[in-house]
Amino acid sequence: PSVLRKCEESGLNVLPDELVQCAASGKLILKDLSAVCTETNACASTTAISECEEPTAKVLHAGLGRCCVTGKRVRTSLLIASAASGRTALPAATIRCEETGAALLPDEVGRSELSGKTADVRLLRQCVVTKRIGLKSELVKSALTGSWMLPEHAIELADGRYAGRHESAECQWTGKMLPRDVTAECRLCGVRLDK
Repeated sequence: PSVLRKCEESGLNVLPDELVQCAASGKLILKDLSAVCTETNACASTTAISECEEPTAKVLHAGLGRCCVTGKRVRTSLLIASAASGRTALPAATIRCEETGAALLPDEVGRSELSGKTADVRLLRQCVVTKRIGLKSELVKSALTGSWMLPEHAIELADGRYAGRHESAECQWTGKMLPRDVTAECRLCGVRLDK
């Protein structure tokens, strides 16, 4: 009896070589009550191990995560984090942004109506004139209002900034393109001029 040791899970007295230490609890338990975690190669009690859904494997509870797209409980090493939100998913459930190459979740991507590229929604903007959706790299941002527009609806001002054609006016005396609010129309002749 002095040689026997007690299994801390079942309460049975057994030979020392029939026991292993559970990686989850630190308790000494019977080998028959344990399994090896596929993720960590650690031996633990079967009560501390869950079944990974894809691919099927036995994993410690701490080594499992949930794919936020499919809902499956899988090994954490199989999951990747979204570049936009940090939420994790299986690689097959993510979508690559064609602009940056980053992995994203389906609810974090949109499509450019101009190029057809699938991209991070944070990179997409709506043209203020046509209401079409495009990538920032496909549009021009107005220095006056911060609105985005297709290049054909933008014009370069005399100071080198860009603005929408609807936000600018030409001084008919100098020929320079200026923000509309720094020009005025002559009441006598109707000519638009730099104020």
